[in-house]
Order: sequence, then structure tokens, then C-alpha cells
Amino acid sequence: MPTIVSHGGLRYSSRVSRTDAPQGATHPRQPFWPQTLPEWLLELAAAGALLAQWVVVLTAWPELPDRVPQHFNAAGEADAWGSKAALLLMPLLNTAVCALMTFVSRFPHHSSLPIEVTSQNAPRVYRLVRFQTIWLKAIISFVLFYMSWRTIEQARGAAEGLGVAFLPLTVAAVGAAVAWFYLEIRRSTQPA
Repeated sequence: MPTIVSHGGLRYSSRVSRTDAPQGATHPRQPFWPQTLPEWLLELAAAGALLAQWVVVLTAWPELPDRVPQHFNAAGEADAWGSKAALLLMPLLNTAVCALMTFVSRFPHHSSLPIEVTSQNAPRVYRLVRFQTIWLKAIISFVLFYMSWRTIEQARGAAEGLGVAFLPLTVAAVGAAVAWFYLEIRRSTQPA
């Protein structure tokens, strides 16, 4: 029996209904590696941003002053400064997020979804969940890389903050990924 919760007219299901599933299975077997060119490109983009972040932080480390920006306000201006050791937290966080999202993308059948997953729509639904997770990983990886780079540039005196467009662009990128996913997942329930 699938776990189904109704809220606000939407039904959320986390598994394929056992009555619709193939004998003994609750979800189709998921591939370990990305399956499409867009998935591969997003995986490479996320890995590239993560690697670039480590390179930028480690190569800039010896010449950085002892105090660097540690927090930025909504306008992208530095409003708190602290030890440069805290700058290492950004690539560490990016590494952890990338690893976690890579792991999660391999198990889309454990996601809580706003539709009932059936044996007919499961392959498409799980492909969409995997793609959205990879897409969000790439966005987060680029955002964290950019934040590290701009922090270093401000500490050197070569830049001022993250820029006024940083927050709106970040929200727009994440919002676009979530909106696209929601629309596509809703299409998965439409008859072919």
C-alpha cells in the first residue's frame, strides 16, 4: 500500500501502488549514472563549479587578509567580517551538498511527490525527480562558487559584495527549476 496524504486538494504519494507495480517490485530499477545529455551536462557543471571553488579558495588562501567578509545582506553588501578560516566552510559545504544530492538523485522513488506514482507514470516521474535534483545541485554549486569567489575578490579590494542582482537571480534560478518540475510532474498524470 503506498503512503498517500491528501492536503489542499493535492495527493502526495511516495511509492508506486503495489497493485500497479510489477510482481514484487514497488518501483522501477534506477540507473546509477546520468542517462541523458542534459543530466550529464548538469553533473559536469556542478562538478566543475565545485572544483573551481576549491581551486580559487586554495590558491587565494596565502594572500588573503586575516579578515574576510562572512555575511552579505539582501543587497549583496558585506555586513559582517571574520576570520579567513571560515572561507573554507563554503567549499566544504558545497562538497557535502553535491555528495548528498548525488546520492539522493539515485533514489528518486523515495521522494514525496504531489501525484500518485503508478507503474505507468513511474519511469517518467522518477526521471523528472532525478533531473530536478541534478539541476538544483548545479545551481547550488554555482551559487556557492560565486559566493566564494566574490568574497575573495572583496577581501582583496577588487570587488564590492555579491552584487545587487545576486539574490534575485538565485531565487529566479531555483524558482525556475521548481516551477518547471511542478509543471512537468503534473503533465505526468495526464493521459498520453
